[in-house]
Order: sequence, then C-alpha cells, then structure tokens
Amino acid sequence: SEVATMLKGGHAKNWASVAELEERFRVFSLAELATLPEPRFIVDGLLIAGTDAVIYGESETHKSGTAISIAVALSTGTPWMGRDVTQGTALIIAGEGGALLQRRIAAAFTHAGLQQNDQIFVISDSADLYANKDTAALEKIVGELDARLIVWDTLNTHSGTASENSDEMKTVLRNMQKVARISGATNLIIAHLGKDTSRVLRGWSGQKIISIRSSSSAAQISTSRFYTKSRKTPRRLIKSI
Repeated sequence: SEVATMLKGGHAKNWASVAELEERFRVFSLAELATLPEPRFIVDGLLIAGTDAVIYGESETHKSGTAISIAVALSTGTPWMGRDVTQGTALIIAGEGGALLQRRIAAAFTHAGLQQNDQIFVISDSADLYANKDTAALEKIVGELDARLIVWDTLNTHSGTASENSDEMKTVLRNMQKVARISGATNLIIAHLGKDTSRVLRGWSGQKIISIRSSSSAAQISTSRFYTKSRKTPRRLIKSI
C-alpha cells in the first residue's frame, strides 16, 4: 500500500515494524479517503449510523419519551416526525424507571398507531462504564442483538463514580462507543442539564441532535442544531412536537 511504501522509506523508525504500525492505525491517502462511503442516516437528516448523539434538557421535559419514540420508529421502519427511518433493532439501557418502561413503550406504539414487535429490547439496570465492569458483557449483548440503536438513559446513571464535570467522563463515552461499534450501532445518550448547562456537555464532540426546554403546556423540542467536529455551520432540525 502507499502507507507501507512510505513507511518502508524510513518514516517508521520508532516502530518495531511496518506491520505493527498498520495494525495499530488505519491510514488513508487523500485518494483512498475519497472512496469512503457517504454517511448513512438511520433517521434521515438526524441520526447517522455508527455515531454518537445526545438528547439533553432539564428534568421532566420528556427526554426519555423522545428517545423511546425514536426507538419505536426504528423498530418498525416508520417515519419519525416526517423523517425516513432505516428499520433495525433498538436496545434501551434504562438505569432509571426500568420497571415502568414497558408501559411507556406500549404507549409510544399506541400513540403512533403501531403494533408492538420484537425489535426493541430493554436492560433495566445501570451499567458502570467508568470502572469498565460491564463493557464486555454489553458488547456481547449488542453483538448478539445486532443492535442498530442504543439508548443510554441516562449518561450520569451509567457513569459509575465518574464526575460529570471532569475528564473522567471521557472514559465513559469511550466505553459507550466501544460497545456500540460491535454492531455499528448509533449511541443515543440522554443527559440532564444542571444549573450550569454549559458544563454537562463539556468536551462533547458528537451530535447535539435535540435540546428540550420545559413548557407549562406541553413538552417541546426547541430549535436544534446538528454539530460534528468538522461541521461548523448549524443546521435547523426540529422546532416542536
């Protein structure tokens, strides 16, 4: 390969071998990079397959309900808020309110006028993705289900003793990514906003797909922006439901 040729020319002096370097990193030339496929959406214009996204907002603003509605749409291949959806299996890891989750999922199916199916699975326990106690077990489950979407409810619940305002949270997010990449799933992470809303998502480099604000009359999804590291221009997505 071009990489191997370049490295054999003396650019890999600190590596034991070219093979070791190529095993550790996948390096692309510009020509090779241009041949990579375009991003594939599982919810058109909103959720990209194999990436990480977050739903964030204050307490009692229906963040979990929004995530459940996306999972229901995905499990049936039904459009979500007018957006085409790629059908697949969804896994909800609910560290909060797991015992009542069946009712909420059933209500979401009913509201959408759909029949319940066997494409949504639930884990009603919190996972510790900071101490790395549960990563391997979750990788196995996700692989067996061939999950397309993983809903983490909530980020804090599955973070063990990690402080949400420190670099410790990077370990949690890396392990969430490690679990999802087993099947190429999209991570949909639910996060609470505290008093200092800027710090809860500090260092986040994935998609901020939905921000939810409280309302006295009904839960609303505010005008949201679609971010990636390489895309600076915000894209208006959703105004309200």
